[in-house]
Amino acid sequence: MKFDIDDLREQLVNHPLHSSIKTDEDLRTFMRAHVFCVWDFQSLLKDLQRRFTCVSIPWLPTEDGQAARLINEIVLEEESDEHPTREFASHYLLYQDAM
Repeated sequence: MKFDIDDLREQLVNHPLHSSIKTDEDLRTFMRAHVFCVWDFQSLLKDLQRRFTCVSIPWLPTEDGQAARLINEIVLEEESDEHPTREFASHYLLYQDAM
């Protein structure tokens, strides 16, 4: 199944939020609120990891290897992406450092 995301991408690119951030203080205000979205996404992701992979002891194989792989790949990037001043960090910590 192929999805056409051009319209959705266009809506994101032209969202009024972009033009409403005019000053550094505007950006700081946005980031102070948006950091909770970053944290919430990580919380949701960890719940998906708990549901679709095995994170308990003893380890047991999962039913859906494809789902487990997808979730674990996302977790890898979200929890240990490259950081500009130290080796690796979560996207949440990268976001906080950017603030």
